[in-house]
Amino acid sequence: MASSQPKIKAWKPYVPDPENGKLRLVDPSAPKETNDIASAVIAHLTGRQQTRPRKKTAVNVWRKTQRHNIEARVKNLMHAQGIVKDRMAAVRDKVAREMFNALPPSVREKWKEEAKRETELDIQEWERFQREGPSTSPADRQMQVDKFAPCCIF
Repeated sequence: MASSQPKIKAWKPYVPDPENGKLRLVDPSAPKETNDIASAVIAHLTGRQQTRPRKKTAVNVWRKTQRHNIEARVKNLMHAQGIVKDRMAAVRDKVAREMFNALPPSVREKWKEEAKRETELDIQEWERFQREGPSTSPADRQMQVDKFAPCCIF
């Protein structure tokens, strides 16, 4: 264990902290944009994500349309096998993947294309928002104010 300590320390990136000049630890898995507080607040208020959207899978796109069928099968399976509720998400994922893999290849290919199309649309919207920034229309600004202070009426 003692021999691995220097290696672990070498993995951790340190950057100079502008406030006190000392080195501070930076999370390497965190995107660089999350270190900017202003962009994080704007993203939160506008409901946009800071990071590039992740690629959608065909199973996850398909399962949104089959939610009731998957849920019914999961409940039957959990009741029959006596599975506890805290394992429900894992069982739901397993059942959805099994049901998706049981589909004909042509249907699965259609859902792969749909997932690719949805991902491309999300990325285009994210890139547009990155270029243009937040909307300055009065209606959008009012929605942002309402998100910031929902209990207050001006």
